[in-house]
Amino acid sequence: MKYSQLNKSVPEIGEELNVDAVIEGSVLRAGNTVRVTAQLIDARNDTHLWADNFDRELTDIFDIQDDIAKSVAEHLEAAITNRHREPQKTDPETYAMFLRARHKYYGQSGNFTEFEEEIGLLRRALERDPSYVPAMTLLAVVLQHVPSEDRAQREAKVQERMQLIRDAYAIDPDDAVANMFMGWNVMIETGDKQQGIRYIERSLKLEPSNVEVLRTAAFVASDVGRTDDAVMLLRQALIREPLCIPCYANLSRILVQDHRWVEAEKILRRRLAIDEQDIGAHINLALVFIETGRAEEAIDIIDKWEPDEDFRLGFRSMALDELGRSDEAEQAISQLQEKFGDKPFVLASFYGKRADVEQTLHWLGVVLDQDPGAWTYLVFDRLYDFLHTTPQWQQWLSDFGYAQQDLDKIEFEIPDFGES
Repeated sequence: MKYSQLNKSVPEIGEELNVDAVIEGSVLRAGNTVRVTAQLIDARNDTHLWADNFDRELTDIFDIQDDIAKSVAEHLEAAITNRHREPQKTDPETYAMFLRARHKYYGQSGNFTEFEEEIGLLRRALERDPSYVPAMTLLAVVLQHVPSEDRAQREAKVQERMQLIRDAYAIDPDDAVANMFMGWNVMIETGDKQQGIRYIERSLKLEPSNVEVLRTAAFVASDVGRTDDAVMLLRQALIREPLCIPCYANLSRILVQDHRWVEAEKILRRRLAIDEQDIGAHINLALVFIETGRAEEAIDIIDKWEPDEDFRLGFRSMALDELGRSDEAEQAISQLQEKFGDKPFVLASFYGKRADVEQTLHWLGVVLDQDPGAWTYLVFDRLYDFLHTTPQWQQWLSDFGYAQQDLDKIEFEIPDFGES
């Protein structure tokens, strides 16, 4: 029976059977001759990997089975097993350190606060093998999450990441992840998004199924205003690595920023199903609740799960404001400032929720003075839609290279993964 007669898609069948590929076929008979048509289909994205016809006499029916089995085995190896290049070789201990760090990072809950173990493992791996590109690129990935106390520390960390990526690319210019991050480096260092995207397009061609490639390509797509593409790329990453917590974190962030509350809640609940202690997932779920008429539930989550008092006060103020308890919300903001000084990002969010043009612009200005890179996370956040016609917002668009006419010129070829 053909899979189409089962009223199930190939990806659904593949998921149920826990297989990467499905064979579909048909048999036509004319006298003593049969024609067998066989197709090998990638169960992850419902695309054809190979198809062929086999014409035989009925007396050779068992030979047809052998021929099909041999052809399928050959094409499975070519189309699936060898889809990636042969991995770079290193000594077993270095490789073990890399694998432990990778497992720890991709299983890290959305709290993203402690990375000492991963960083230690990767630095030791690179002491043993300074040219091991996978360890270099993974260290660059992990370092982006390490909190910085001040601008000097932040800039030093950025420079270390960029140097790791440049070195990795110099060692292996055909490494997909190195190409991906080289593209990001170019975008940061030169501001030339189109030039950076050329590296990223090559990365996607080199390894379209690499989770880190997909995840970072999604970030870049989001950065140039292609939100739907970013969501699609992250969903593809999660098809390939269903336990990739950083992928869930990136996807839920984009969905929240795009005010796609229903989708965001589904993804956040999937995160929590994997790790119920994921603080980031709980807090983002609270933000979704604030926006969907469940502010009381949001306050319960914030009080239970937000470990930092400053952010707890900030998030509570937004929930209280949504409940119409404006005096209490103002009191929470005053308490925040008295105890912790100015928290510009929290204050910008609070006044953004109120659509207070003057205060929101002021605090966003403070955010950008402290960290110009924060613009990447602000520019497409629909919380600030009401600012788009202000001269200050238009000036920021121009200053940071996000003017709409410039984004419209950017070409970004993303593979067609089909429906999945």
